[in-house]
Amino acid sequence: MKKKDDLYLDESTFGGATFFEAEYLELPLHRKIFVIMSGLVIFLSAIAFLRVIYLNIFYGNFYQARALSNVNKETVLPGERGIIFDKFNIPLVSNEAIFSLFLNSSAFLKKGVAEQEFLIQRLESILGVISSGEGVREVILKADLETSSRIVIERGIDTEIAIEIKGLNDASLSIENDYRRHYIYGPVAAHVLGYTGVGGSLRSLEGKDGLEFYYNTFLRGKDGKFVVGRNARGSNLFQRVEEEPISGASLYSTIDIELQKYFYDRMQLGLKSLGRDAGVGIALNPQTGEVLSMISLPSFNNNLFTLNKKNSEKSALLTSLRNPLFNRAISGVYSPGSTFKPLVALAALHEKIMEPIFSVFSAGFIELPNPYDSSRPSKFLDWKAHGWVNLYSALARSSNIYFYTIGGGFQNVKGLGVARIEEYWNKFNFDEKTNIDLPGESKGFFYGPKEREERTGRIWRIGDTYNISIGQGDLAMTPLRLVSFTGALGVGGEMKQPYVVAEVQDIANNTILKFLPKNILDFSYLAPEILEVQKGLRATVNSKDGTANSMNDLPMPVSGKTGSAQILSNTKVNAFFVGYAPSENPEIAILVLVEDAREGSLNTIPIAKDVLRWYYENRISK
Repeated sequence: MKKKDDLYLDESTFGGATFFEAEYLELPLHRKIFVIMSGLVIFLSAIAFLRVIYLNIFYGNFYQARALSNVNKETVLPGERGIIFDKFNIPLVSNEAIFSLFLNSSAFLKKGVAEQEFLIQRLESILGVISSGEGVREVILKADLETSSRIVIERGIDTEIAIEIKGLNDASLSIENDYRRHYIYGPVAAHVLGYTGVGGSLRSLEGKDGLEFYYNTFLRGKDGKFVVGRNARGSNLFQRVEEEPISGASLYSTIDIELQKYFYDRMQLGLKSLGRDAGVGIALNPQTGEVLSMISLPSFNNNLFTLNKKNSEKSALLTSLRNPLFNRAISGVYSPGSTFKPLVALAALHEKIMEPIFSVFSAGFIELPNPYDSSRPSKFLDWKAHGWVNLYSALARSSNIYFYTIGGGFQNVKGLGVARIEEYWNKFNFDEKTNIDLPGESKGFFYGPKEREERTGRIWRIGDTYNISIGQGDLAMTPLRLVSFTGALGVGGEMKQPYVVAEVQDIANNTILKFLPKNILDFSYLAPEILEVQKGLRATVNSKDGTANSMNDLPMPVSGKTGSAQILSNTKVNAFFVGYAPSENPEIAILVLVEDAREGSLNTIPIAKDVLRWYYENRISK
């Protein structure tokens, strides 16, 4: 056998190349490589250094607190939300003691994966789907551990659940004292007050609607901290309040809760007698803009949203086709019907279309020639034949023929025309919000000839102007805007911004916010015209033919306007009464709206009359 060649050192090192050949394979590294590597090392070091500085400056206290929490036991001392009062300092809400469930992330993360999974499953079996609609696992995964090492799993658990969770005897869980909102009057003031729920990265108690939402920043309290110090063996060394809880500010509202309750009950009774369940009631002071009462029906029990568990009644609210959570008073937009006629009267007087004593004969209808078929003239109806009517009697009796004439023109009367009616609509800001301090306010709308043609492809006809002149057709406004306008007529043309909270005070009773009444519209330059319209509104009540004559026996003079707006292709009627009292120096403006009324505006008058009587007997005469 041939002897195998010996393996030399140079061959083992350079793979068979000779020593001299290997010399030529050792190429020097380029200087740029050293520069790049050095720069990369410096860059990464700088990032790490800056991160350390950032964490120390911005999160130093947090990580220090987290380190301490591994040794010490911390308990949250809840800072309660501020109280909401009515105008006579009657509390409308309270804070009820209850329990909440917290998870200590440090202790939880020390568990094995199997232990973590077991705990999550046990909690989900006890709690089910929690108030936010999430599972326990989702809450833990979404928790922001850079702001707190404690995760709020659920706020507002009842005693039975608290006992069951304590029975798990798990060191990462803690059941602590907390509170929940209780709404003393429930459905009576639900749309004004709103409700609270768990929200935000810290799952704190947040306002979700109404005043609770609008003034959430003021109402929200600041939690405190109670610490029990322990040594490495877990023995207690000390206990102290590390941070005192701070309660939120209190709201002093303009709501008269006794009036609110009476108005609510009377609306409920009136609707029930008609077999209806939807309507609006508003009362405000037209001289200041204070909202004294606001009713939207159907209503809901806002306490259901503070109970952090699912129930059939709460689910029914969220899925109801009647939209009980919808605040019709500020978010609903309605054709105003004949309650729009005072604006048309103001415009016609100012534009010299007629004088107050100018009379029109109402035979119950008027006819216009049909350019396409002379044998079939276009007929426009009044709700009844009124005979001769002038401005005062036309407002009192709500004559459509009179307003067809001054709005759209008839025979030798030119009328305002749609362009000028729309101009006055805009002048009176019916397409704008009042900016009341409640969420969800809607705007009105007015669709003139251009918008009509763009939306439907149909041209504008004289009949459309007639409809607009009596508050029907393509125009709508919120009940709040309508009652504000009517109240402004009563006080001479200054429309005040409606508001619900007069003052916000901190826990030391220092005023931190105060509302000062202000005009959002001033049409007092129309004083002569306003005076004539006021006479017509007064005649609505004190004239024997007035549509609200049944109110004339009230112990104070009342002025107002009734209205019926046909909707859904004239298959249903929304009924209105809007007015103010006392007529000479109004202290209250009122609106009653009944959706789908059986007998038009007649259905609203008994409700408005009883509310005005209550207000006189309990507020004005005292």
